[in-house]
Order: sequence, then C-alpha cells, then structure tokens
Amino acid sequence: MKAEPASIQLHIESRQGEESVRQQLQGTRFQKASALYLRYEESDPAMGQTMTTIKINETQIKVIRHGDIESEQVFEEQQSHSGYYQFAHGKLLLRTENVQIRNELNEGKGSVAWSYDLYSEEQHVGHVDIQIHIQEDSQT
Repeated sequence: MKAEPASIQLHIESRQGEESVRQQLQGTRFQKASALYLRYEESDPAMGQTMTTIKINETQIKVIRHGDIESEQVFEEQQSHSGYYQFAHGKLLLRTENVQIRNELNEGKGSVAWSYDLYSEEQHVGHVDIQIHIQEDSQT
C-alpha cells in the first residue's frame, strides 16, 4: 500500500444492545510503519468538532479522538484495557474486555470489525459491536 494519504469512504456500523448507529463518512487512510491509520471528522452533532483516528495493526485497534470530545480506547484480544471519554462536563473512565477482532483488510481496503464488553466505573454497560468497511473514495 502507498505511504501517502489516500481519500477513502468509510461505512461504520456500531451496535450496543438494541441500539444501532450507521454512518457513511469521508476520511483519509495512510500507512505508518506496520500500522494502518484511518482519520475522519465525526458527523454526529453531539460530538461537536471532533477528529477521530483509528490505528490498526496486527494485534490491536486504538481509537483516539481530539477536539470537543477527547478519548482514547485500546482493543486487543484476550487483554483488558483502560481508556477514557472526556466531555466538557467531566471525564468517564472506561475499560474494555472480551475483545474479538476480525481483520479482513487487504492493502488498506476491506473491513475490520471488533466486539467487546464495555465497563464504566467498574459497571458493565453493555456489549458493543463495531464494523468499518473501507473503500477508495470514488469522488477523487
């Protein structure tokens, strides 16, 4: 895959319990060392002006948000990781467990999916499934 950034289309679906959210976004994809990076601006008005970066490598996925919402979460099979979500009115401590990752990417295209149990302040708040489909941006 080329090292320079490429414009992409992202189709993101996240599910927690009965709630499902689908988004179609434009973003940028680039490779740095052995990791693939996806970057896009959040479209949900509740997120304000927030840029999300997803780092995908052989063993883990890391989601970092900067802007009106600040957060960092790491997802790795058979590992528990602490993270956070920083809002204007406070910080929410998070932990992920029982992570399963399915990586079907080829040269930065295809799909990646992960599921996990989410804990906040040591209380189980649900099981989350996320799937991202990545394709070249047909508008470029």
